[in-house]
Amino acid sequence: MKTFAYALAGLGILLSLQPGLAQFQSQYKNKVVIVKMKMSEVKPSEMTREDLIIRAKSTSFNKNLEGAKLNDANLMGVNLQSANLAEASLKKAVLKDANLCRADLTSANLESSFLDGADMKSASLVSAILTGASMRGVNLSYADLTGASLRKANLTDADFSNADLTGADLGEAKTNNTFFAGAIMPDGTVHP
Repeated sequence: MKTFAYALAGLGILLSLQPGLAQFQSQYKNKVVIVKMKMSEVKPSEMTREDLIIRAKSTSFNKNLEGAKLNDANLMGVNLQSANLAEASLKKAVLKDANLCRADLTSANLESSFLDGADMKSASLVSAILTGASMRGVNLSYADLTGASLRKANLTDADFSNADLTGADLGEAKTNNTFFAGAIMPDGTVHP
């Protein structure tokens, strides 16, 4: 049933969308077939931008937004705790005061995004692109930023305590009052 529903979704014949439910219709052996499925079962790659934003703003935890295209999206204050945002594109997105604790942002593109005040404690940002991002007052304690690009990012008042920045690019980043206690720095040394 799921496979059939995904095939219908792939053909773009989404009929209606109710909160948490997608309904598809198709002709099968000269009969109209209607398939309903939970939106949590629909892959992000099969969803429209509007549906992705609805999923991001929903109250559920562990949201699957892997590979989502959310450039310029206003996600201010949303709860994305433990969300899967691996390989998502969030260029110029507004994530001010968002909860991204334990979120998977591996290889995500957050170039020029606005993350001021976001809580990203224990998030995975391995190989993430944060070039030119505004990250004032962001909590990145215990986060994994291995190989991330923070080039030209504004990191004023950010907390990187006990974070892993091994191989990260901090070139031209603003680090006024940035807290690095116990962090593994780009060169592999531990900050006092």
